[in-house]
Amino acid sequence: MDKFDYYHKKKQKNNNIKQAEKIPQCFDFIGDIGLGSFVDPVTFAIEKQFTECYIRIDHNIFDIHTMEYVYRFLISSLHRIIISPNDKNSFILIIKDPLHIHIPSSSFQETQILDFTPTKLINRCHSIYFSLPEYTDKVIQILQNSKQGKAHFEHLTINVPYVIDSTIDLQPKIIIEYPSQQETAVLFQLEGLYLQGIIIPSQITKDVIQSLCKFTKDILLFFKKQATMKAQSMDYLRLFSLEQVIEKCQNDYNGTTKKWKDEELVLKMEVNSSLIRLGYGYNESNAILEDFSPEFRVKMLRMKFLNNEKRMQVMERLETDLMCFYMIKGYKSFFQKRYFQFLLSNPSQSRSGACWFIDNQDGKTTMAAYQSLGVDLKSPKIKNAGILLMRTGLFGSDSIATVGIYPQQIKVIDDITNENGYTFSDGVGRIGYPLAKKVLNEYKRNSNLFIKSDEPYAFQIRFAGVKGVLTVDRLDMTENIYFRPSQIKIEALPKTIQKLRVIQIPQFRSGRMNEQLALGLEYLQIPPSNFISSAKQYLKKYFSVTPNREIISLFQRFTNNPVIEVALKIIMASNGNQKIYEEPFIRATSLVLRMSLLSEKTDFIKFDIDNSAFLMGVMDESGLLEEGEVFIQVTTPTVTIPSSRLLVVKFPATHPGDFVLLNNVVDKINSEKKKGFERLTYLRDVIVFSSKGNRPDPNKLSGGDLDGDEYLIIWNPLFLPKPEIHSHAPATYDSEKVHLEKFLEFTDMKRAFLSQLYSKFVLSRISVSHKESCMNIGMCAEVTKSLSQLISITVDAPKTGAEVDGGEINELVEQVSKTNNSNKSILLVLKSFFNEQIPIIMDTFYTELIELVNTIHYNSEFISDSILPDVIPFARKTRNEFNNEINWFLKKSIPQRILRGSEPLQLIIGGVFKKGNVDRLEWEKEEKEINQTLLVIYSNYRKKVEQEAGRRKIPLRRLCDVCYQVTYDKKYYTNNELLDCGKNKVVCLLFPWVVRPQQNIMFINSTMIKSLPNTQLSKIKLKQVK
Repeated sequence: MDKFDYYHKKKQKNNNIKQAEKIPQCFDFIGDIGLGSFVDPVTFAIEKQFTECYIRIDHNIFDIHTMEYVYRFLISSLHRIIISPNDKNSFILIIKDPLHIHIPSSSFQETQILDFTPTKLINRCHSIYFSLPEYTDKVIQILQNSKQGKAHFEHLTINVPYVIDSTIDLQPKIIIEYPSQQETAVLFQLEGLYLQGIIIPSQITKDVIQSLCKFTKDILLFFKKQATMKAQSMDYLRLFSLEQVIEKCQNDYNGTTKKWKDEELVLKMEVNSSLIRLGYGYNESNAILEDFSPEFRVKMLRMKFLNNEKRMQVMERLETDLMCFYMIKGYKSFFQKRYFQFLLSNPSQSRSGACWFIDNQDGKTTMAAYQSLGVDLKSPKIKNAGILLMRTGLFGSDSIATVGIYPQQIKVIDDITNENGYTFSDGVGRIGYPLAKKVLNEYKRNSNLFIKSDEPYAFQIRFAGVKGVLTVDRLDMTENIYFRPSQIKIEALPKTIQKLRVIQIPQFRSGRMNEQLALGLEYLQIPPSNFISSAKQYLKKYFSVTPNREIISLFQRFTNNPVIEVALKIIMASNGNQKIYEEPFIRATSLVLRMSLLSEKTDFIKFDIDNSAFLMGVMDESGLLEEGEVFIQVTTPTVTIPSSRLLVVKFPATHPGDFVLLNNVVDKINSEKKKGFERLTYLRDVIVFSSKGNRPDPNKLSGGDLDGDEYLIIWNPLFLPKPEIHSHAPATYDSEKVHLEKFLEFTDMKRAFLSQLYSKFVLSRISVSHKESCMNIGMCAEVTKSLSQLISITVDAPKTGAEVDGGEINELVEQVSKTNNSNKSILLVLKSFFNEQIPIIMDTFYTELIELVNTIHYNSEFISDSILPDVIPFARKTRNEFNNEINWFLKKSIPQRILRGSEPLQLIIGGVFKKGNVDRLEWEKEEKEINQTLLVIYSNYRKKVEQEAGRRKIPLRRLCDVCYQVTYDKKYYTNNELLDCGKNKVVCLLFPWVVRPQQNIMFINSTMIKSLPNTQLSKIKLKQVK
């Protein structure tokens, strides 16, 4: 690895101190265990990052400062250093005494005195592996108290010997310099297993790679699971043969197979503060992947930064996040000569913590890629690193290639502006009707989406350095495209044919109530009874006698779920036969889906609003609309938008002026039939704004534009204010000056990407305070408006370069905290309503599920392998019984240990998932008694599962899968199933060791814990029934 040390949070062999002396024999399975991402301070001095990551030796204390923790050892615990002769850039510290303390870097103080008493010592493995290319010699010299070491550290008082051991080999034996795409996928799978501690390099041979290259995509994924199970069953000793695993896969795999799609292969990597996952995927499509040579695809790496809950990483402490290290130093592959470094990202990707890396092993590829994109650092359109990041990110947008566009088809027309400096056509251009038809046909052919319309109305596009929307001109019968200067972000229009890439097309989508909308409507004096009425309509629509057409629309919203996708295909294959809705699997799937929508226990339940829609915004090219007028028509035959006043909102909507009342003038335009009205009346599924007035209406709406933004339109009488109530004066969103940066470099984009993620942490803090202020003193209060302005500044900070004033945030947050809590907020009213209604609906659904049990045939082709809804009551009942036993067990047997400040922990103790601020619990002397008690508890559950499977005549393995799904899916939990153990909430899992013992060994934090050994687990495993 390149200048970092990845530590595996997996179960390790519990060696004693004497075994630590036998490193040559046991090294193969503990040598690559580390304990943090180590960074030499000199490495990051220029980057101004990680200045506190280093090794420090002071008197009798040995500190290893990493990005996550400070590990403090007694100096006497250092035994020796081992160096591999063929890899002198890495070394191993051998710890003679495995007792040490680790402290969060954020709370560590150099002056603090630590008590090395048994209650504060944590058991740890004996060897620590570091990889520090080009810096190993310096570190060893420091440890040897050399003169050069004194230049970096003040107090060096020991001399630790080191040896070169010829039996150690830290380097992989197989390195393929120019692998094929299929070899790349195989190597990435193996590399992912290596980083997870499943395999070691010595297990990988040419024969293994050649055998895996013959596997299809599905069998290769099956191989990964089998290798993981094999390693876990051996306590991660990794002393097994991969050839045996391959042979087992060939004999046991019974699933469907899919052919390789080399042209669609994408390498993927996920990183959080403790884990790295490598793999590959398909169906990624953008200009970077498709417009270059085919071999360029395997040089791209889709990087995603997540937190430990697999959600988007939010940068709270820049200096302690592992992702910062990868952003700055890149990722060096183990089994290929590839060195991936940051290339680009865009706002939509950064919202999910994603970006693109590129193989820059030759040191030239990255710069060549930037130059091929036509990005000019001296362009007046690129003023700072944030804008540079967004401009280059255009080429990484997820999009679908359609028809090729020749240079002679491209026309540049003027923007429509006014004397106040506003641009009405900001982000929108035109396209001729014949060309638009071709684009739509290609988009439908290459897209996986179900598109009903055969007529094109608009496209959100990417083309070279152009972004925005193209509106279809029905009167233009040429095959031309008309771009405006506001759309051209990079002066890189092609000189040869290039494909027009489409991100999305307009499609009608029903509006939903959310917290910001509810608070805004409350400001417009919409009475609470109207909200309750709409919520009742929502519950009646989806949670009573649901019409068949609503079931289809509900399924279509969740097609990413494989079970729902199967159910939807069954309905579509029935050719309109209404009896299909009585099929038990379809009924059960519908019930479970609707239950999941209501069982998410949050402070606010989002619900659909009748007579509302999300529509893409475009501009009136005919000039027929006046200020304050809009034109809206939709293709959905059951929806009609009247010619009347309606409410338009764009999110985020935090200012009272973000809720604008406009007039839909469909009837007026159709009746007058002025010249050019066909351009307007042709358009569907978009909201057409006027090109006249003192200020563009989209700009009034949270500073919106027309480059693809969607706007919520409400014409529901329940949520339209009284005629005497008018729109509040809009906020000013153009006052922020763009911060200029001189001497821009492409490497500045890495800092801009991290800044975007950090701004999300700041934004979340301001948003919480803004919500509280709205609830207590109203949206129109000065404090609330100030917070709204800060939200706007923070959202635009990545492109403006503005720095949010922390002092101002603290002052406003303090002011809000002093306001009196209001019990009349609409958010509290809705929460109370749903808390009353949801239990009633859920009980009704459970009753219906129980009645459905006797009608489901388990051998039916309609049955899903991932969930059987009728056993949910059984799973819930048995889990509650399990909770009671575990609750008694915890209170009796397990002591509380070290408090760790405010840092949240997640740990698993013998099948109990515990949340709180307590440190790991040590089994110590109670280990034997605890193991015996757990064995009895889990054995009892095994008997219950066997009996229930026999009674229902269900294959035992299938019932185990269902119980596992219900247990681990949070949507099946309710608040009364969370047990209080002291000050901590405990969620007890349903016999996890019995159902799937291997997949429940999880270590979220860096310190190892003792758990049930696999020798005992094997005694209580269930026999799989095929």
